[in-house]
Amino acid sequence: MGIGVALSNPATRACGGEGRRQAVARRSAAGLVVMVATVIGSCGMLVPRSAFAELVIEGIDGELLDNARAYANLQEVSCDAPDWRIRRGFRTLDADLTTALRALGYYEPTFSKNLEFEAECWRARVVVEPGPRTRYRKVDIRITGSAEDDAEFLAAVQKNRPREGEPLHQGRYNAYKDRLRVAAAERGYVEAKFTTARVDVWPEERAAEVTLHFASGPRYRIGEVTIEQDFLEPGLVGSYLELAEGQPYDA
Repeated sequence: MGIGVALSNPATRACGGEGRRQAVARRSAAGLVVMVATVIGSCGMLVPRSAFAELVIEGIDGELLDNARAYANLQEVSCDAPDWRIRRGFRTLDADLTTALRALGYYEPTFSKNLEFEAECWRARVVVEPGPRTRYRKVDIRITGSAEDDAEFLAAVQKNRPREGEPLHQGRYNAYKDRLRVAAAERGYVEAKFTTARVDVWPEERAAEVTLHFASGPRYRIGEVTIEQDFLEPGLVGSYLELAEGQPYDA
């Protein structure tokens, strides 16, 4: 049995491991310490593996540390890499970690770091002082179109919305934008789109402003419903169908 449903726009109906990303959509991180050892094979032969490499990040923990690990390119450099690549990764470590911390609202971090070359490998250590956190001082979220009078849609998009006084968090901001899109699609706002979506930051003031303007457009309705089957009484099939032509779409 096949059921076809058309949506109509009420406005036109008659031997033996960013986008990298705003904290808030991140790339998978390898473990903080890459273990390398020498093992004995089944034939008693020594089987060489990568030497032990270590990047130590101190001064932060939790989500900040996780994001720092994800963005640190040096963490992906093995012991047998050429010196220039190791030194380049160490040189760009400040920029990598700054990007990671900014995604969570820390725009004034400072770093103290050192790099050591030992007999078999390198070891790097960085101490992070994240500094003060930037917070939202203004949040301007506007819903226009048919959705502005849709109580169920408005209730669905209240959860986890950015609010004044909260810390800037790129990941949560992006997740909220996705929530608006999903909620609109579920309620039949097929033409919904952002007319403005941005976060402006004033690091020296430790302040950020969110501007999200979302135009839902019209809510689509159920159009003609067709049922194709030849083994059940049409009336019986129709009794189980909860769709009626002309009713608003709701997933």
